Amino acid sequence: MFDTEKISFISWKNAAYKYGYEIDEEIFNGTIGANLERTIEIYLKHFGEKFPIDAIRNERFIISENFIKQNGVPVKEGLY
Repeated sequence: MFDTEKISFISWKNAAYKYGYEIDEEIFNGTIGANLERTIEIYLKHFGEKFPIDAIRNERFIISENFIKQNGVPVKEGLY
């Protein structure tokens, strides 16, 4: 059981920051369990139609990949 939510939060947060937006835990938590379409809907509703979702989404993949290469995928607490 891997803690992919941690990687997802870090990557969305850092990608959005690069474009001048702040995704905090409250906003992110609303996307947990949502598919990509719903996640995009949530962010556009919160930030508005000018939110560069495609650019941020692409950056998020790069950040996630780099995080995993450097740190591996964290394991959820209590697994072992």
